[in-house]
This record gives sequence, C-alpha cells and structure tokens, in this order.
Amino acid sequence: RYDLVDLTRQALAKYANKVFLKIIEGYQLSNLKQVTIYSQHFLDLMKELDLLLSCHDGFLLGPWLESAKRLARDPEQEQQFEWNARTQVTMWFDNTETEASLLRDYG
Repeated sequence: RYDLVDLTRQALAKYANKVFLKIIEGYQLSNLKQVTIYSQHFLDLMKELDLLLSCHDGFLLGPWLESAKRLARDPEQEQQFEWNARTQVTMWFDNTETEASLLRDYG
C-alpha cells in the first residue's frame, strides 16, 4: 500500500508542477483568467495530495516524530532526535544568521 500511495503522490506532484508552470505563464502574460483557473486547480491538487498522503502512516508527521523519539535513551536525546526528524522534512540546516548553512551547490 505504501508503494501505491508513493507512486500516486509522485505522479500528482509531477502534474502539479505542470499546473504551476501554467500559473507562472499566465502571470507573465498578464492573463488573469489563466492564473485564476490554474491556481484553483493547483489548490485542488494540494487538497487531493493531502488526502492521499493521509491514507498511510508512512507519510504522516506524527508517526515519523514518534519513531525518532523512540530511539532516544534520555529526555535530552529525545528532544534532539525530534528536532532532527523535524529538520529533515522541513530544511537541512539552521537558518539563522549565526548558523547559516554553507550548503549552496547541492543538487
């Protein structure tokens, strides 16, 4: 079941990217109708993706965080592991002036 959700997620994400490009195109052409239509379509796709991903625990934040915390040996480590798990799905580094990432050429 995980693979089915993941494959469908990937297909919808690729399609959503095409829709997003149509939004950009409409904006660049000052075509309000195109922007409006494709923006609504994009938002509808995001709702569908959210519903799809909620069908499997492997795509939910709660179980991900709990699995990270279960690996900890003490409360301090539990806090660190949860922070690491949250960081992995949101950003790969501290984004503060004092801890700015040097990761510039990845990808």
